[in-house]
Amino acid sequence: SNLLVKSSLGLGFGVVFSVLLFKRRAWPAFVGAGFGAGRAYEECNFNLRQAARDLKKQA
Repeated sequence: SNLLVKSSLGLGFGVVFSVLLFKRRAWPAFVGAGFGAGRAYEECNFNLRQAARDLKKQA
């Protein structure tokens, strides 16, 4: 769900910037969605590594 939320926010910002600054080009929307998806992936990766570290400390 984090991926969906962040990608949607990135897509939304991309659409807004596309309309306001880039004369309705499509690439800002795709770039925004890509940044959102990348951010969600990194956040998930960080959480999984932190959980693995905590499990190692308990063992």
